[in-house]
Amino acid sequence: MSTPTRSGLNCHLVVATLLLALLGIAQVESHLHGHGHGHDTVVELSGHRKLGALSEGVTRVASLTDEAGPWNSFKTLLDTKLGDVRTGVGALKSYLQQFGYISKTDAPAGTPFTDTFDNITQTAVMNYQRSFGLTVTGRLDVATLTQMITPRCGREDVINGTLIMLQRGLTATGTQHVSVGSQKWASFAGNPRWTRKNLTYAIDSTLLSPAVTQTDTEIAIDTAFAQWSAVTNLTFTRIQSLTTADITISFDLLDHGDGNPFDGQLGVLAHAYAPTNGRLHFDNSESWSINIQSASSTLKDFDLVSVAVHEIGHLIGLEHSSVPDAIMYPSISPLSSKQALNADDIAGAQSLYGANPTFTPGTTTPGTGGNLGAAVASWRRLRAMDVALSCFGLLVASLFI
Repeated sequence: MSTPTRSGLNCHLVVATLLLALLGIAQVESHLHGHGHGHDTVVELSGHRKLGALSEGVTRVASLTDEAGPWNSFKTLLDTKLGDVRTGVGALKSYLQQFGYISKTDAPAGTPFTDTFDNITQTAVMNYQRSFGLTVTGRLDVATLTQMITPRCGREDVINGTLIMLQRGLTATGTQHVSVGSQKWASFAGNPRWTRKNLTYAIDSTLLSPAVTQTDTEIAIDTAFAQWSAVTNLTFTRIQSLTTADITISFDLLDHGDGNPFDGQLGVLAHAYAPTNGRLHFDNSESWSINIQSASSTLKDFDLVSVAVHEIGHLIGLEHSSVPDAIMYPSISPLSSKQALNADDIAGAQSLYGANPTFTPGTTTPGTGGNLGAAVASWRRLRAMDVALSCFGLLVASLFI
């Protein structure tokens, strides 16, 4: 049998790359359709149209991965499963531990995680897949890696072994979680809440995003608080004093002294604490925007109001929800605007503080919904291609070493 030429190998690899990338897109689109995203728009393509879309997508992926975030390396772990040993599995374990899927008792004392995909890792991946409504395979498929790479809130999804996004009723940790119809909101362990209904907040003017003016920052944060006061008995007033405010807000970089360091662009976007701690920190490495529909917007821009509404949900006592359209869902893609409260968010907030007398049941709060479905679908398609193309890039390199 003759030995294939280098050009012949390249040809076959290109075809294989296209097929895998298209398969990855199909998997992610299938996941989107399978979870009832009523307003999501996912365009189905076929034949030469799909190849054309892939060509355009590859170009966009190149710009996306210039600084693709702390979890971008996970794309090289495509199809990793139990028993595999691959460089980068240790970093994946750290990610899973960060969000509670691997407990601190399962971490090696004083040493880094190994690169072996062991039983603990498989269980963690399966629980991650359950939390986000993915097909439970225990292996790192395209849909799972795409979800993992998506930027998100820094709060854990698992507390003391309890999958917060899935539990019903009162859990062992005291977390209240309701699952009635489409409601899947959760509150913190012990149901902490503010005893006063009139709360104050202050924004640290010395720690602001360079991309947003102080005035625009104040307007954005005011808008975010207004979403929650519109549906509950809580009121929020902005004041200047950081020392007397119930809630303080700042934009911080990396290790900022609270034991929860940020990780740079396109990773953890922000984090906030349960009542009555009252701290909200945004990652100042992110590209924050008050107008993601601007012609100058990039694939790394995040809507400040959308993320602020989510974090304020934590400040008033709500944990993460498994409802993808809910404000309290952990992840959000760049260029997504998700400012209006979902019925799930409203039910959770009102269970803690009662309803605003002017609130009409069945309505959502005022706010710009934006093209959330299209933005999420676009992000996931690009990331699916990124994962697939990276995998075959490594294969190409190995063939010619």
